[in-house]
Amino acid sequence: QGEYLLNKLYALQDKYSGTISNARGKGLMCAFDLPDTGTRDKLMQTIWKEGALILGSGTKALRFRPHLTVTKDDIDKGIDIVEKALLDL
Repeated sequence: QGEYLLNKLYALQDKYSGTISNARGKGLMCAFDLPDTGTRDKLMQTIWKEGALILGSGTKALRFRPHLTVTKDDIDKGIDIVEKALLDL
């Protein structure tokens, strides 16, 4: 599932290359960077309001730490929430 999640993050990075960079991960521990802390915090707040939990890391990264039994459907739902939040930036 980690590879599936990372590929989804790479796809978001390609689609939103002006906003998302440095998608990375190992297993289910994945992250990507945003341009700055303010953008990261705004995106994180919007994602929370949509019902998903996501963590900030460092000064401009968002990190993903899904449960170990996460399904592809769960990942898709989470990515949909992230993309919806990106459109609201």
